[in-house]
Formats: sequence, structure tokens, C-alpha cells
Amino acid sequence: MWAQCRRAISDFTLNSAIYCSIALGILPYGYNRPRRGMVPSKAALVYSVCIDLLIICMALYAWPSARLIHFERIRHWSLLELLSQFVILVNVSALLNIMWTNWSEYKCILGLLNEYSSIERSYFIRHTSLMYECAAYEHYIILKGLAMLLKNLSFVYVALVLFKDVTWPIVAVHIMTMLLVNIISLVVMHFYIFILVTYRYIWIMRERLKCIANDLGLPHSSNLQSIRYELSEITVIYMRLLRFCEQFVRIYGKQMLLCISGVAGVNVLTLILLLFVWREVVHKLNVAYSWYVLVVNTLDFWLIISACELALGTAFDFVALQRSFSNYAPLSAALERELEMLALVCATSTPQFRLCGLLDLDYSTGLKVLMTTILYVIYLVQMNYKNL
Repeated sequence: MWAQCRRAISDFTLNSAIYCSIALGILPYGYNRPRRGMVPSKAALVYSVCIDLLIICMALYAWPSARLIHFERIRHWSLLELLSQFVILVNVSALLNIMWTNWSEYKCILGLLNEYSSIERSYFIRHTSLMYECAAYEHYIILKGLAMLLKNLSFVYVALVLFKDVTWPIVAVHIMTMLLVNIISLVVMHFYIFILVTYRYIWIMRERLKCIANDLGLPHSSNLQSIRYELSEITVIYMRLLRFCEQFVRIYGKQMLLCISGVAGVNVLTLILLLFVWREVVHKLNVAYSWYVLVVNTLDFWLIISACELALGTAFDFVALQRSFSNYAPLSAALERELEMLALVCATSTPQFRLCGLLDLDYSTGLKVLMTTILYVIYLVQMNYKNL
């Protein structure tokens, strides 16, 4: 019962992300049901261009009025004001980069989507039961959807409580911020889904290798020809997945780097508000809201790190599993050759999630980002202790 419910929620989350991406002009493609793949669409492209121009105009209109720090107690902290402007600049830069990527990588993203669809139809559709058994994939999709929902709920509090004197510039900034956060979150969601789909495919191949190892361990294994053919398929698919990883990390690397910088900056600003502005009892709701923002941002960031570690760990297990084939009796020359080819590919290549050649998305980098946030707060306090 829970498995069916979990599958339904994850499918709903994925479909919602796709439809919202189309509505906000992030995926300017059409869907061909008979071919079960994405296709170029002039109508979708024209709609995407119109939405992009509208959002850019709104962002440029609201930018001069945007100010994240407007509290009297800390308004003279020059570094904090600089960080506030940096966060706004990073978000607007991320928006412009997303629009540019839609144009410059139009065919590449379309090809990548269809390549994933192609290998699922050619190989993984034969192992649907294993796809449903990969519970971690669905859990991570659901958690990401929950994090995006919680982010949007925070805007309700901002609109109802923090904005008491509503003017048109404030409304424009608020709407622009909501659109900007959702656009960036959806692009991050695309990267996140690519990682999780890669993880699920490697997980299925690992489970198939276990089944093949069990078959070879039987006294009289009669399906050696089909085993050899499947090993050849697994080798080719693994090589294609490695190429896909390089492509989507290259495409989404800049956006992810800007997103991580923006999240770290917002967390620093929120911590400063908690420590020096909203300390009194009368600010209970604001304190709760600040902790809410910190928890949601950290959860959203850590989900990306955990998904990358999950894919890397599964790939490592996939490589280590091949050692078990050396325990069996001498195999045929053709089967030995396929096993050696798979072992060679796995030994020389592994998935990598390196953003712009600067950051590897793993637990070590995640901890460094969190520590940098804390250290920057300490540095700000030391530089402005006379104004406390």
C-alpha cells in the first residue's frame, strides 16, 4: 500500500515539476506521445521567449528597489550590505544564465532528455519490477517536492506579516522574488532529477549484475548467450550514462554554483537577523520564520549533496560487485571478454559531479559550505562588534 502511495506521490511531483517548468518557459519543448519523447515545438519556443522577456523586465524593474537588509540595528554594517547586494546579484545572474542556457543549449538538453528516454525503452523497461523496488529514488523525489513546497509557503508569511506598508515597488519585488525562486528551484530540480535517474539506472544494473552472478553460480547455467548479451548492454549503457553526467553537469554547472552561493548568502543574512535583530520576545514569529528559512534552505541544499553521494556510492558498489565473478569456474572466452570490458570501463571512469571545475558535489563540499556560512557570520560579528 505504501509503495503504491509513494509511487503516486513521486509521479505527481515529477509531473508538477515538468508542467511548472513549461509554464515558466524553462522547458520550451513539446511532447510526442507516440514516440514517447520530447520534440522541438515552435509554439513552446515562442511562449518561452515571451515568458523569459517578461520575467527579465520584471527583474530589471525591481532590482533597484530590492534591498534585503533594512533594519536600523544593522543597516551600517557595510559588509552585510555588500552581502545583501551580492545575493540579489547572484539571483538575477542565475535568472539570466537560465535564459541563456535555454537558447544556447536548446538542442543539447533536448537530446539529453531523449537519450534517457531511449535507454529506458531499450533496456530498463524490461526490468520494471526493479525500477519500482528502487525506493530511495522515490523518497528523494518526494523530499525535494516537499522542500519546494515549504519554500513557497514562506512567501505567505512575508506577504502577510513582514510587508505592512504595501506599495507597487514592494509588490513587484515580492512577485519577482517568488518567480525567481521558483525558476531557480525548478532548474535545480532538473539537475537533481538527472542525478536521481542516473542513480536509479546504475542501481538497476547493479541488481542485474547480482542476478547474473547468481545464474553463473548454478551448476548448469544454460543461458550463457543471453548473459553475454546483457553484459554487453550494461557496458554500453554505463558508458552512455557517464557521458550524460558530463553533459548535464556542464549544462547546469553555472546555475548550481550560483544557487549554492545564493543559498549560503541567504543563510548568513538569516543568522544575522536571528542573532542581532529578532532577539526580543516580541519577535517570536519572526524568529520562528527565520529558523524555518534556515531549515528549509539547508534541507534543500543537503538533498542535492545526498543525491550525488547516493549516485557515487551506488556506482562504487557496482564496480566492486564485479570482483565476485572471479570466484566462479573458468567461463567461455566470449563471456570473459565481456566481463573484462565492463571491468575496464568501470575501473577507468566513474560519475563525477564537478561544478565548473571548482566544486565536487559530495559530503565534504557540503560540510565546507556550511562551515563557510558559520565562519562568515563570525567574521561579520568581529568586524562590527562596536555597532552591536
